Amino acid sequence: MRIVVTASAMLLIMVYYLLQYVGLAQIKSEAVLSSFPLQKDLFVAVFCVFMLIEGVLSLCCRREAKEKSEADKPDNTLNELRQERDSFKTAFAEAQERLRHAEASLQARERPQTVDAELVNLLSLLQEKGRLVDFLMDDIASYSDAQVGAAARVIHQGCSTALREYFSISPVFTGKEGEQTELPQHFDAKSYRLIGSVKDSVKEGASYNGTVVHRGWKTSAVNMPRLAAQDVQNPPWIIAPVEIEL
Repeated sequence: MRIVVTASAMLLIMVYYLLQYVGLAQIKSEAVLSSFPLQKDLFVAVFCVFMLIEGVLSLCCRREAKEKSEADKPDNTLNELRQERDSFKTAFAEAQERLRHAEASLQARERPQTVDAELVNLLSLLQEKGRLVDFLMDDIASYSDAQVGAAARVIHQGCSTALREYFSISPVFTGKEGEQTELPQHFDAKSYRLIGSVKDSVKEGASYNGTVVHRGWKTSAVNMPRLAAQDVQNPPWIIAPVEIEL
């Protein structure tokens, strides 16, 4: 609408200046315009009216734009707050993920050290009860079979006592060695180990039939003494202390 009004006003200005240039008398002498009394004041009045309409329309458009802008402000503020909320959620999730990775990495670094200390503690107990480390670390090539057998008896007695004290050990296979047994196709590989000619002894989809060579061992409880914080330190760990007789 504003374009139409502006174009009309410009057209009137052009006509007005054309009339001034050519002359009202000459235009009135023409047959076409002889019946229309053209006056300069008429063009000025029409021009003023169109300019007034243009001003009113311009003010209305500005007012509408201002009202629309003010109406959109709450929506823009709400959208900004939602974007900030989403960014905070994303940052919080990323921080939680980094924290989980850091905790897992810390546990992965600390776990082997604790496990190693517990294994050393087990060796220490076997050394204390049955002198196992002394026997294994000593060169027995210079000893006779009788001496080795006598030492093995002492070691067996002490280590057996330690195992029974700290572990609840029982056989995996409740039968006797030498018995025939049958295993399903999908057996527990942790509890049973196939030895010998495995491929030739079974067909696809069939069960495994064989002779029990070893019953296996399992423990249902571990009663190892707890390690103090100072015992789980950086190596070396002491398996057996130096013994000095006074």
